[in-house]
Amino acid sequence: MAGIMEMDSGTGRNFSFVREELHNLADVPREFDGALYEKLGVSRTVVEYWTETGYKPPYYYLFWLLQRDVTRFRFEEYRVLRDKLISGVCKENARIGRELELYADNEDESYESYIASNGSHMYFLSDEFDDGSGSTLAASVEYGDLISRMEQEVSKNKKEGDKVEYRITKYPVLLSSNHCIKGVDMENSCGELLFDSGGVLKYMSDIQGFRYDDMDAGELLDPYVFIPHPFKRGDIVRYRYGEGYSYGVLSYAADIDAREGERLPAFLDSSAFTATIETVCKAGDGERYIFGHDHVCPVYLEEAMDGEGLDGKLRLLLMTASDIIKGRNVSLSDLSYCMG
Repeated sequence: MAGIMEMDSGTGRNFSFVREELHNLADVPREFDGALYEKLGVSRTVVEYWTETGYKPPYYYLFWLLQRDVTRFRFEEYRVLRDKLISGVCKENARIGRELELYADNEDESYESYIASNGSHMYFLSDEFDDGSGSTLAASVEYGDLISRMEQEVSKNKKEGDKVEYRITKYPVLLSSNHCIKGVDMENSCGELLFDSGGVLKYMSDIQGFRYDDMDAGELLDPYVFIPHPFKRGDIVRYRYGEGYSYGVLSYAADIDAREGERLPAFLDSSAFTATIETVCKAGDGERYIFGHDHVCPVYLEEAMDGEGLDGKLRLLLMTASDIIKGRNVSLSDLSYCMG
């Protein structure tokens, strides 16, 4: 991700106002929506903490949680939620809200442009099964042709019980002097659309014309907002990792300030995550445990003190590591038992 800049050189638009104006978000009425927060990836532990403290995150922060992982939602659901959150941002700060409205307009226009067939591009439809296998199913200069073919594939695979996803990729065509297609420029993809097993659009990827850099290079992705969380050094935590969880101990997380809480980047760039986790996982032999290191945004963390689902050795290792980080005396024999 680009760092903080005063000006987007591609468009000449100045985003330097955002840092200052984020500190002036209006205290507008917000409804507490724990279900929405969890859909955006906020852990149950953090949602419960917000419930207890009466904290309601600003719409601006929720908007960037949405942008952090758009794959959580189908595309139309994402757009409805995106517009709802932007509407809230407009109430908090009209100027920032207007920038986000332009962002959304550009995203929608880029999608409409992508699916508009004009004879100058070729669309390719491919499938991908759970085992990673897949193939190109069809190609056409008409986007609608591939949607029809995908519908046929969805029906066939549903009857056969196969779990498969689809993607449509777009490339420029190479034209001869008399405007006949003589080839396809496979080196310059115009992006792709990804669909679920039912043929429903999930999200866009690297769509040409979507000026993400209008904001990525500006300050709309980098300013700070205050997001309180309940964690501190030495806490035993877990967070989603693939289909399961990764466990570890916090070695860094700023102590909570009663007035403003932890200072987090509004857009969760991994280089700016503020909680450092000393993770614990099994070694390759499946017997010993080894330490790792990760950086995770605190809103994704869950308390794991009860050790649910953990074997005795891992639970003991986490507790011992927690004591070390907290500066307590520990038994070296415990560590030897866990690591050996």
